[in-house]
Amino acid sequence: MFLFASFGSLWSGLALPLGAPPWSLGTTEIGLFGLAGLAGALGAGRWADAGHAQRITSWALVLLAASWLLIARTGPTLVPLVVGVVVLDFAVQAVHVSSQHLLTTAHPDRAGSVIGAYMAFYSLGSALGAVTTTWAHTAWGWWASCLFGGLYALTGFTVWGSAQRWIPDRRPKINQPTFRTRYATMISRR
Repeated sequence: MFLFASFGSLWSGLALPLGAPPWSLGTTEIGLFGLAGLAGALGAGRWADAGHAQRITSWALVLLAASWLLIARTGPTLVPLVVGVVVLDFAVQAVHVSSQHLLTTAHPDRAGSVIGAYMAFYSLGSALGAVTTTWAHTAWGWWASCLFGGLYALTGFTVWGSAQRWIPDRRPKINQPTFRTRYATMISRR
């Protein structure tokens, strides 16, 4: 939920500073920022299947929080903002793909309902980000919207970190047979 609150903070509020001075961009130019986001989204992908989903989630959430430092910099050039958008979308897609992989791996018999619940929190988070970014921008400006986006990312990291103690350690213990070894032993006994 906090991942998508951070995501919603950017994409629901980005038109506000871009449409205002000093840039005063039109809707077409603002819409082109979606291409920067697409570049970030295309970078996320294969690592979850290789067994790195938890590690990807941790560094991607840190990267998400750091991206807000670039996004908040709306100085004379838009380069930091564009780089921040690419990094933010990459981080969000990396966590999104990893989360879906972890959920479907943990609950293969009810993947549809688990992903449905996940997407409900996705929607709630996006709505939370949209509401708070417009409110913060109206009250205090773009820096406040960025502060909320960064705080949502850090809250997501904190929730993820605290949940790690509830996840069983599935790595093989020293001198304990791995699944492959147990399977080979079972087959050889037949």
